Amino acid sequence: MSVRGNGHRLETLRRALGLTHEALARMVLGAEADAPALAALEAEGGSLSLVERHALAVALGVPRDALSHYLGGHIELGHLLGMRAAEEPPGTVRETWDSYFLRIAEAVAVRATCDRKHVGAVIERNRHILATGYNGSIVGLEHCDEVGHMMEDGHCVRTIHAEANAIVQAARHGARIEGANIYVTASPCWPCFKMIANAGIVKIVYGEFYRDGRIHEAASACGIQLVGPAPREGRETTLPQ
Repeated sequence: MSVRGNGHRLETLRRALGLTHEALARMVLGAEADAPALAALEAEGGSLSLVERHALAVALGVPRDALSHYLGGHIELGHLLGMRAAEEPPGTVRETWDSYFLRIAEAVAVRATCDRKHVGAVIERNRHILATGYNGSIVGLEHCDEVGHMMEDGHCVRTIHAEANAIVQAARHGARIEGANIYVTASPCWPCFKMIANAGIVKIVYGEFYRDGRIHEAASACGIQLVGPAPREGRETTLPQ
């Protein structure tokens, strides 16, 4: 198993649980996986996808956000295993609401049409979904997966971001989103964060940190709850307004 990215932490976890490499691979990648498949996964990306993290968290009986905090180096192995021991027996563990809506956002993301990054968003209030959105082109215009990317300053600008599309969908269908929560597979960019704040959304839950650290300070100043993994060292990039 590779030691790049999350590899060394997965290896520590494997040893602590007394698992073979093949058993850990099946937890992450499914019943047909083997040790070489897991090693290839680690070598390719250096980290597990949201879906793979969810599969491993379910197999271990721990909350996915706790597993993400362990893989990101924010909690220790003993803390993670303590949460595992405190959970109900396998098969009776229920997801948290944050995990539930974030997984729905992951499903929404599969509709995205820019292969540089698929992002999904879900807006909910009182556990009722008000709107969803994914990154895709202007209605009626061609998509990235049809004609290629429209690049500016290293970024594709052909699509409307998932958060913006979710807010637009709410507006088109008359859904009031003030006081709602938004779940996004990747943390909002600066323009999307400003839109979220002015829409009156009070909580942002994201699956992975994307690129703009200004959202953390701004969320604190605006009284918006921000939930998600901390930026990895060397990954945070502040973009011009």
